[in-house]
Amino acid sequence: MSSNSGVVDLTAETETNEPHIPKKRMLPASVQPTAPIQNPQLTASYNAPRAFSNTFRPPVSSSILLPQGGGSGVRTLPASVLPVGKTVPQAASAYPRPAQYALPNARIVFSIINSKYFTARAEVGTVNPALINTFKAVPGAKFDWQLCKWLFPLSAHDVLHTALANHHKHVVEPLPRYTLAAAQLKNQRDEQNTLEGAMAGSAAESLLALKGHIPDKVLHQLAPFQRQAVQFVMGNKGRAMIADEMGLGKTRTAISAAMAYPDDWPVLIVSPSSARHHWQAELLNVLHPEFIDPKDISVVESSAHPIHKGPQHFKAKILIVSYHLVSKITDILMAIPFNVVIVDESHYMKNAQAQRTRRLLPLLRKSKRAFLLSGTPALSRPFELFTQLHAIAPAQWSNEKEYGRRYCTVSKEQKKARQLAAGTTGPKSWSEFSGASNIEELHMMLTATIMIRRLKKDILTQLPEKQRRIVQVPIEDLNKRSEMTSMLALAAEYEEKLSAHKRSRAQGAERAQEMEELAEMRARKKNVLMQLFTMSGEAKLPAILKHL
Repeated sequence: MSSNSGVVDLTAETETNEPHIPKKRMLPASVQPTAPIQNPQLTASYNAPRAFSNTFRPPVSSSILLPQGGGSGVRTLPASVLPVGKTVPQAASAYPRPAQYALPNARIVFSIINSKYFTARAEVGTVNPALINTFKAVPGAKFDWQLCKWLFPLSAHDVLHTALANHHKHVVEPLPRYTLAAAQLKNQRDEQNTLEGAMAGSAAESLLALKGHIPDKVLHQLAPFQRQAVQFVMGNKGRAMIADEMGLGKTRTAISAAMAYPDDWPVLIVSPSSARHHWQAELLNVLHPEFIDPKDISVVESSAHPIHKGPQHFKAKILIVSYHLVSKITDILMAIPFNVVIVDESHYMKNAQAQRTRRLLPLLRKSKRAFLLSGTPALSRPFELFTQLHAIAPAQWSNEKEYGRRYCTVSKEQKKARQLAAGTTGPKSWSEFSGASNIEELHMMLTATIMIRRLKKDILTQLPEKQRRIVQVPIEDLNKRSEMTSMLALAAEYEEKLSAHKRSRAQGAERAQEMEELAEMRARKKNVLMQLFTMSGEAKLPAILKHL
């Protein structure tokens, strides 16, 4: 395979002893010598297997460093299967090397895997076996064959960083300090929860921790996982994202968390227009009559609401407004001391340039407490999360470009897949931050600091029996509302006449005639009711579409 000159033979290996004369292989035009070869050793190489340099390769992406058995080497492909044209003959070293074939130093990036381990990967450039020896020398280092990654304990972060910086000519990107601190915090919290669960049970612990902060009537309406969410919000000083899966009672959780801060009321609730009355009903279910009256809840439904006249006209304890209307009265809302702001379906804020996002951000930054609720905080890509994170913790999540570069970059594999999906006429490039990277680290960062998320499958034993409820949907089309009112009146008239016929004491032919009239009236009433069913279904469509 290898000659005395330290080069690698690219010709196919054979098991015969007969001399093998390989076919002539042409080099790319960019690396062909422009002057006659004067070295006699190079001239003689045409009578022997063609030799190429094993160290000259173009940059690679996302290099995976694999340990070879128990040794210190690196697994590589056999030289016989290396692609032709990807290496350069030894003769090329005597001539200027093209700029596009320059060998950059490897860029080693650290990223979190979970709250206990991080990994290091070479994103750009070439690597060497000495790097594996450095990895092996780190205390607690191991290679995960399932993930195909080297894993290092968080406690060894500075050790590995120093070793790479001192002994290798590589560009090293360590973990940001706030990321390392968040991982350590998450690890401590997990260990504490495990210990508490073994001693007394997390449900009992959360109940005990919330007593004295939330009224007992409200507290006992919550499931154990909801109490844990309230405790998480309070642990973050009232600024957090509740990202539980849909159907796990985020509305009731947020209402209960707001009860922990009575001195910071009034409360502003921003929701989709179709959910405004749901919030009103849930507030009454949880807090009425001990803590609030119906008049304490004000729902902004149109420009006729008194709040449009100025902040002095707001007398309630809780204001519910839609995303659409909040943009029109932002200045008035800023003048009211809302120190508890709840934003439902916060993924509506994913676009930082949208008017509703630009209007909401000052309200959230001004508020002392802010709860963001969403079962799908990032619908398609991590970059959609940044505005929500910045709204809750502007000091920690302040640099949009830094966030995008670490968590939203498009890999070469993603670009290639998108180009194949788009076809030959599709775009060749996409937004710089339209991808996803370091997802494990981002998830750990969020759950360690400002986000709590549970799925139904994780808390099945804590879920109550399935509940069914009636959602009141307002009919905004005035013409349909008027027409349906007339139809309801007609149905009521038929019902009254039917009741009168049932009380009749007529006999003989007169009774027979009444029975015919009764059957006809029943048919008319049924026809009216069927029309009402159709009209009500059509009238509900706008609200249903907004909810979806």
